[in-house]
Amino acid sequence: MKKLLTVGYMFAILISSYVEAQDMGRVDSLRGELNKVTDLRKKVMLYAYLAREFTSHNVDSTYHYSGPGIRLAKQIGYDSALVGLYLHRYVTSRRLGDMDEAIQNLKLADQTAHDHDVITLYGTIYGAYALIAELQDDLANQLEYTLKEVDAYETYGNDSLFIAAGYHNLGAVYTRYGKYKEGFEMQNKALNICNAIKDGRMSGYLHNSIGDYYSHIKEDSLSIMHYRNAVKFHKKDRSFGWAGPAFAKLGQKFEEIDALDSAIIYLKRALPLLEKPNWKEHIAMTHRHLSKTYLKLSKLDSAIYHIQIAKGIVDENNYLEAKKAVYGVLVEISEKQGDFKPAYEYNKILTQVKDSIISREKTLQFEFAKMAYESDKKERQIASLELERKAEKIKRNTYATGLILTLILGSLIVYLLRCRIRKNKQLSKKEQQIASKKLRAVQKELDNYTLQLIERATRIEQLNTELDRAKEAIPAGAGYPGCDGALHRLMQATILTNDEWVHYKKLFNKVHPGFFISLRRAYEDLTETEERLLALTKLNLQTKEIAAMLGISAESVNKSRYRLRKKLNINTQQLEELIAGF
Repeated sequence: MKKLLTVGYMFAILISSYVEAQDMGRVDSLRGELNKVTDLRKKVMLYAYLAREFTSHNVDSTYHYSGPGIRLAKQIGYDSALVGLYLHRYVTSRRLGDMDEAIQNLKLADQTAHDHDVITLYGTIYGAYALIAELQDDLANQLEYTLKEVDAYETYGNDSLFIAAGYHNLGAVYTRYGKYKEGFEMQNKALNICNAIKDGRMSGYLHNSIGDYYSHIKEDSLSIMHYRNAVKFHKKDRSFGWAGPAFAKLGQKFEEIDALDSAIIYLKRALPLLEKPNWKEHIAMTHRHLSKTYLKLSKLDSAIYHIQIAKGIVDENNYLEAKKAVYGVLVEISEKQGDFKPAYEYNKILTQVKDSIISREKTLQFEFAKMAYESDKKERQIASLELERKAEKIKRNTYATGLILTLILGSLIVYLLRCRIRKNKQLSKKEQQIASKKLRAVQKELDNYTLQLIERATRIEQLNTELDRAKEAIPAGAGYPGCDGALHRLMQATILTNDEWVHYKKLFNKVHPGFFISLRRAYEDLTETEERLLALTKLNLQTKEIAAMLGISAESVNKSRYRLRKKLNINTQQLEELIAGF
């Protein structure tokens, strides 16, 4: 299972972003094209393809082609290719066993991807971190990075095959934690994607993993069916190396159900396919199942031959699960031979291995429980933060709504006030127009009334003059009875009567409101005649016109003005200013 998980991570890395380069032909022709191409981006692609090609054949060549590729990618700002080249160096360093160099290259890929938003490669980078955690047996970080890998593929990926690889990896991690059902669900999701896009190689891996799940729950027929499907897909895809584990699993299942002839056929077919990529744990388990099969067939020599090969591998590499299975068969063979001392020693080692496995499982359970608790705690924190965010959003929306309503209400009030002011201005203007019109009418009436009085006084004065002339023409002593009295009454007729003055004053007050009140407040001792003189002067009437209206001579008017100035202790200019001020 661990080997298949590693395969899943490596698959995700090795099918990274240079799909377009895969159609450029054979490596030899690409080397020739590299010297001819002038397009710099295409040249970087060629370097990246050649570097990737040699990660599985010649690690020195990977560095040989990735070096100039990295320099050129930096020069032209080809960020996605730069990330890919760092990833190829990471793969090469990891295969050389130089984990420090591998991690350094992976961090360069990670930093470049995040600095330049190469989001499509985030999942590949997280998958690489998960692989390092797996190799370091750090299951907590392995699960964390695998979850990030899947999330990145789902969020940023545009290639369904990457998403399927992510689900496959996550399913394998769940299985290692003993969460078989969750693991099966992830593998099944991945298989559905691969079926939709018709990818045979990845489908083979997934059928193998799903076969493991059905084998675990003792559904032998289903597990055999999926192992057969894995073989079929790998043969069709011509990825025979990947068919090795499927053949081995089929042989194992046939051995368990005692279909021993079929078991031997499939196990022997698996060995050369497993030995080519040197998958030691699978090789050890295949020899173990061959040994068990021969033991069931009572072919003790063949059983011993295969179990000794398996023992050498598990002792060297300390594969606990494989070691447990191998030593179980060693105990069984020793007991069958009647050699109880080796059986005792093998059993003692087997007990230690079982204890180690139990201890590891407890550790895994504890780590998973811890991670589940932390995950639940984070989810609660996220939910709490989400509630706070929603509450804050509602609060902001409430404030915003209140502010908008306030602005609307304020705008409405301002609008109504402006309408009112505009209306008031219009009314005021209209009122002013009406008042002005009325004032002009009153002013005209006052002017007409004044003119009438002046004209009347002028006619009477003319008549008075003519009477004087007629009187002078009458012989002395002749006389006309009542003539002098009539003349006196005629002279009095020129004086502005009280009734006329009251009417005249009303008209005056309409044109010059408050004149008499202000005048009386300022000068309480003014006589009625002095008020009339000041009022008529206010109308800019000539002295002769004032004299006619008051029934006195012009000289008397001047004398009255003089006495008034003396009384008020002012000069002529000050008198004019005083009248203008009221």
